[in-house]
Amino acid sequence: MSKGFSDLPAICRFAAREMIEDCGGYVAGYVPGGLTVALPRVGALRLINQMVMAGFADRGGCLFPLGSDNPPDSLRHFGSGSAAAPRGDRPGYWLYWRFTVAF
Repeated sequence: MSKGFSDLPAICRFAAREMIEDCGGYVAGYVPGGLTVALPRVGALRLINQMVMAGFADRGGCLFPLGSDNPPDSLRHFGSGSAAAPRGDRPGYWLYWRFTVAF
């Protein structure tokens, strides 16, 4: 059975979180075996690549409507339309990406 993110030594968890924040992302929460990251609008691919190079497996992601959330502009993404942006003309989504521990 693979380790979960919370099972890693503190120094590994802190380093991963620091890398995510340095790339403009935000740790949205822990999931079984890994973590969910809110990707930045600019540099999302860079963050995904950094995580993979650090030993995390890329499990894909999804757009999620902001609703009443109020993240910084750097974490807002464009989509097809939501309650926050009905015509899709302004960023009204989170882009969540899931990573699992692969080491």
